Amino acid sequence: MSYSQGRSRFTTLLARIINPIAALLFRLNFTPNRLTMMGAMISTVAAGFIVFHQLYWAGIIFAVASLLDVFDGAVARVAGKTTQFGAFLDSTFDRYAEGMVFAAIAHFYSSDENTLMVGVTV
Repeated sequence: MSYSQGRSRFTTLLARIINPIAALLFRLNFTPNRLTMMGAMISTVAAGFIVFHQLYWAGIIFAVASLLDVFDGAVARVAGKTTQFGAFLDSTFDRYAEGMVFAAIAHFYSSDENTLMVGVTV
């Protein structure tokens, strides 16, 4: 099996799992943009947990935020609501969320005076 065939099978399997959940989220009135914003807010909460050295909870919360990031695009595709604005909003909020988490990680290491890891994080 070639790489592209394996990737195609994986993508098909992933779509068979994600699309029904995305359709359910859409029926429950979760719009793609709402999921995008919720994911960014939840990532910010995860960043707060990192700052307070609660890495276990930060990881769980960030995983939830990451799932929302997976489903915002899937909901848009399933609902036929893909727009350039939605793609821009998703990309912008993804960078915001990543920035918050990386800033929190840098703060985490700076509070332990680990300048090497602050540099690596930044």
